[in-house]
Amino acid sequence: MWDPHTDSIKQVNPSIRVRNELETFVGMAESEVKEELYQKSKILNWLLEHNVMDINSVGRVIAEYYRDKSMVWDMVEKGKKPEELL
Repeated sequence: MWDPHTDSIKQVNPSIRVRNELETFVGMAESEVKEELYQKSKILNWLLEHNVMDINSVGRVIAEYYRDKSMVWDMVEKGKKPEELL
């Protein structure tokens, strides 16, 4: 819901149906889903901060993330340059 006082969108109520479907079909608890989304958002922002915007480079980093998630996340956390993956 949009809040005109803060000019931002605020979550009104989490969808119980979506949460239940994720737990059933993906096998992830809500906290795990939130952590996954947080990490993926940080990785995309990390790429933007380093001006990595072409589809091939972004695709390589994403593919590497699915091959070795902890290595890519470690690079993001330590502030390394994504060029090491490209």
